[in-house]
Order: sequence, then C-alpha cells, then structure tokens
Amino acid sequence: VNADEDYFTINFSADPAGVIIETSTGSGACTLDTRLYFYGNSGALQLATNDQGAGISPCSRITIASGLGTGTYHIK
Repeated sequence: VNADEDYFTINFSADPAGVIIETSTGSGACTLDTRLYFYGNSGALQLATNDQGAGISPCSRITIASGLGTGTYHIK
C-alpha cells in the first residue's frame, strides 16, 4: 500500500459554474488506484469523495455541478 498523499488548495473569487477534479496517468489508460477528497473552507468539512470514477476506474473523479460559492477549498 502506497501512503503517498498530495494536497492542493484552490481559491474561487467568483462562484464557479461547476468543478471537475480528476486523477489521471496522462497516458489515456488509468493504472493508478486513487482516492479524492474535497473539503470546504476550513479543511474539516468533507464535501465530496470518490474512490473509483465512472468510466475511468481505478482513477477517481469528483464532479460538482454548482453551488460551491466563493472561497478556498482543499483537495487531498
């Protein structure tokens, strides 16, 4: 089991129309078993998670249509 974890922060100065967060190997075929976590402003409230993205398994994808609002969000 690989315990490598990456963290990213994104800041929306305007309410986004939608957000897609996706892992990929960049080669067209996903060979990584990944998990995504999307957190709100404080970093404590988990807004979404995905372990196996539809159509890209074993990679992961989180799709949020709208309604996030402005602010800073965190991805793990």
